[in-house]
Amino acid sequence: MKINCYIALVAAALACACNPLADTDDMDNNVQATRIAFSPEVVTLDNAGRNAEEDQGQNVIVTLNPKARRSMAWSAETDKTETWCTLTECSVTDADGVTHRGFRITATENTAYKRTATVTLTAADGTQETLRVVQTGVYPDAEVTVDPKQIEFNADEIVPVDVSFTTNMGDVYAVSRDEDADWISWEDLGGNVIRFTAAPWDDEEQPRTANVYITVGSGETSAATAKIPVTQLAKDLYCYVWGASLFDYDRFELARRMTKSETGVYRFDAYFTAGNAPEIRVNTVLRADYYPAYALAADGRIVTLNSAADAVPAGPAIDIDGMRTLTIDLNAMTYTLSRIAIANCMPDDAAAACPSKAFRTKDGGVKIWMTRNLNWNGGPEIGAMKLGSRLVPAYSGSATSGGYDPQDPYIERNPAYDEEESGGSVKGDQAVTDRHGRLYTLDEILLGTPAGGLGRGITSIEWPSAYNVGSTFVDAVGTQITARVFKSAEMKAVTDDERFFAENPALSAQIQGICPYGWHIANFRDWYDLAYAALEASRGDGTYPVREEMLTIAKLVATNANNVAPWLRTQEGWNSTPARAAGADAFDFNLYPTGWRLNKNGYGQYGDTAHSWVPLIGSSAKKTWRLNNVKATSNYWFNDNLDAGNPAVGIRCVKNYKVKK
Repeated sequence: MKINCYIALVAAALACACNPLADTDDMDNNVQATRIAFSPEVVTLDNAGRNAEEDQGQNVIVTLNPKARRSMAWSAETDKTETWCTLTECSVTDADGVTHRGFRITATENTAYKRTATVTLTAADGTQETLRVVQTGVYPDAEVTVDPKQIEFNADEIVPVDVSFTTNMGDVYAVSRDEDADWISWEDLGGNVIRFTAAPWDDEEQPRTANVYITVGSGETSAATAKIPVTQLAKDLYCYVWGASLFDYDRFELARRMTKSETGVYRFDAYFTAGNAPEIRVNTVLRADYYPAYALAADGRIVTLNSAADAVPAGPAIDIDGMRTLTIDLNAMTYTLSRIAIANCMPDDAAAACPSKAFRTKDGGVKIWMTRNLNWNGGPEIGAMKLGSRLVPAYSGSATSGGYDPQDPYIERNPAYDEEESGGSVKGDQAVTDRHGRLYTLDEILLGTPAGGLGRGITSIEWPSAYNVGSTFVDAVGTQITARVFKSAEMKAVTDDERFFAENPALSAQIQGICPYGWHIANFRDWYDLAYAALEASRGDGTYPVREEMLTIAKLVATNANNVAPWLRTQEGWNSTPARAAGADAFDFNLYPTGWRLNKNGYGQYGDTAHSWVPLIGSSAKKTWRLNNVKATSNYWFNDNLDAGNPAVGIRCVKNYKVKK
């Protein structure tokens, strides 16, 4: 079906004023190509032809950019073969009551499988854009999942790989490979298991790659294909590691290939655990029955195993669970196993002196928190400039000192603005700091680099590059995290907390920073769970009962979590009488009004507020989440707009936790 749409210039100008698809800059009106935008970008209808709001059909706003082309005529048509999809010209009113140019898509009832159509819109100057229309059917779409999701073969001593697949399409399936991949073959073992193998490969420098495919269903019903990448390694000596000491790779079936550093030397980063009998095994061929094999002895030697009858020595003792780098040298038959941690983190002996407590979590488990803010200055080895700052009780309320302002440009460090411990003139209180912890900048807690009153900037800096937007890092328990912005508007719209946590591992990232090895900076999920610990403690205590319905991601971001903070606060230190639950002493969290230091303004708010860093990018790459502004009588909530460069506030450390997948 084809339509032509002509709208008056005045109406188009009115619509663009509030149109989110419209360009805001018309400087290039005379040189920019015409661009067409649709809202929504994809039309999705159910089998009865209803949209997500359960309205029949879907209205689509059409916007032409730049502004000078806003009123240009256009025509739109659907696929002529897809008669189930109808397009009708109409005006579309958005949520703000503004009327736009557009059309309406309707669909007949779909009694079969999912179907799609394409709308093609052509502007008067010939510019075209397409819009996809998807309608679900009464029958489920074909689905297929495979395990494993990729295959790796050695060049020789080739071990076949069994791939199992799960589908909702019964026994209608087919296996295929890339056209030039005749070196891959397979055997159907039945029961939805395919055994793949490869021909030998003689190249000593380059691997070869291809893809195999398992397709379920058919074109007449619904089809889905799982693409499985296949790599055959170059002809070389490889090492594979597993063993009870490796949390994620504790048996041969989970063995992983190590990275070759040089001839005979290999390394592997993993999470090592003290929870099992110490054992680390290495094979040069990925076969359980291949010998000689190797085992790591506690004294640093690599022991050769010539048969299954040889005794496997006890491996190196793991004192604290955590990420470590294993390096083996098959030339010298020795190995090293070293912790992965940043410089200047709190050492084990200092950590042992920190009070801690187990708090219940929402899922019924426990998390072990330090019950005071971190108090670690880097020790004598760090030099004259210390990590963070001691607390400065003299500057409470709005009184400030030690701040860089426009009259004192933030170009080079002024030692006078620092606390005495780092060579400045601001007097901190050691006794209070020993009880309630220090103030740190974001760089200091993440990188372990002392900044004093001068870091990488004030309000103009972004997160450190290793953790900034788009960066991928591995946290203290081996989880790969891709950093991104989390705006409060997104968090306020969350309706399924557990799904949101599962889809966004950054919320639960266990970043060690300057916390001790085996601990991490309390993340968003930790603080979320702590609110549930307060809920459990409040049951049967009538002084400050916590309301469970307030303990959702959306509510913890949008509003105060009613009555959580009274379970966390200390009695002492506040400039006004704090609201405290009768059981707060027994709860023993000890949230103290440490205030903050703003590099731009100086020390302040001591006795008034308690802030804590939450290591999660906020509303932009220059902002950070925090446990926000807890005052003597206010409550517990999160905020996404703490500057990444300006403030120094406290942190809490939580003991690492890791669950078998």
